[in-house]
Amino acid sequence: MRDTRNNLAHVLGFARSLLTDLDRFAESSSRYDPALDRHQILDKLVAETALLLLIASRIPESYGFQTDIRELSAILSPHARTARHLFLLASSPQAVGGIALAHIALTCLGERDDTFDAAVQAAFASPYIDSIDRPNFRQMEVRWLYSLYSNTIPDFSDLLPCSIINKPMHPIFMRREDAYAVTHAAMYLTDFGRSAFSPSIDRWKLCGFVDHSISWCLAYSDWDLLGEIVMVQRFLQSRDSIFLRMANSVLSDVFSRDWFIPGPNFVAETYNALPDNQKKQYTVVHGYHSTYVYGILCSLDLIRGEDTVRCELDDVTPSDEQVVAENSKLIKLAREARGVELMQELEQHRNTCIPRIAETCEVAAEAICQTLRASAYRRLELEPRR
Repeated sequence: MRDTRNNLAHVLGFARSLLTDLDRFAESSSRYDPALDRHQILDKLVAETALLLLIASRIPESYGFQTDIRELSAILSPHARTARHLFLLASSPQAVGGIALAHIALTCLGERDDTFDAAVQAAFASPYIDSIDRPNFRQMEVRWLYSLYSNTIPDFSDLLPCSIINKPMHPIFMRREDAYAVTHAAMYLTDFGRSAFSPSIDRWKLCGFVDHSISWCLAYSDWDLLGEIVMVQRFLQSRDSIFLRMANSVLSDVFSRDWFIPGPNFVAETYNALPDNQKKQYTVVHGYHSTYVYGILCSLDLIRGEDTVRCELDDVTPSDEQVVAENSKLIKLAREARGVELMQELEQHRNTCIPRIAETCEVAAEAICQTLRASAYRRLELEPRR
């Protein structure tokens, strides 16, 4: 059995190494993505580190993480509360969501700053805080942040009817951005698992989304999105499915190899071709967010008193693994519009009694129809007019 506490300790050590050499991190990140400037890079890192520490601080004291969290908070504070941030809050109160997260999290952790607090309060009170076209889940984020800041209960009732989390969902007809919108909405609606989902949310449908999205992520080795999808199940507190057992096992196995989770832009061939003295920085730049997500997952498990990894690959039976693999294959074929192969697979599963595969077959059949319609329209468009 792998130790969840030990895994989180590795993630916090990963965060410490990042915070002690921010200049190098910013320089390396700019090299791999020149479109980002230093401030964008560091603001994102600081906010996400503060969020990790906030969720980890909810773990019972008996696990012994208080010293690490306190030390990391003290290191983080000067980078989260600069004169530039004060200027941005005053000039762009609508940006409060991105700027204030680190400050609010640090305040919850006992690192107070009265000057910065006054600036955040003014931004929340500004009539221009909504002078921006925020996506639905970003509106939830601002309300969640204000609830942390003011120690109140947020009201999301007007946002829920229009939220993607209340719409029909299956990864065959979704982009990664749509899935992230679901995972982030779930984070804010439940305060990262501290409260239950609203009764207006169909929990059974959301469980289905989780299972099918696990299949999707496994099909493409997308560990970052997989971590966030598993997080939604933690918030649901539903029974483990065979899909969830597989996801837990794979994430644990990936993390234990080198004590980080590769992100979506991590390319193994590029990593292997690098000199040894550059490999560490490559993993940091292309793996810190995914590793933080895994750290939050570990924290959620420890909050619930689960101090060993839920499931390892050896615990997954061949039949379970086959069901997940078949579902992953169907989803991948449908997403890539590989019609002939998909129809062959659907024929094999025509009379299946496995619920999730039956659901995917139904959606995949609709995907085939949509593809055929699109092809027909395309042919009409290309035909010469007489």
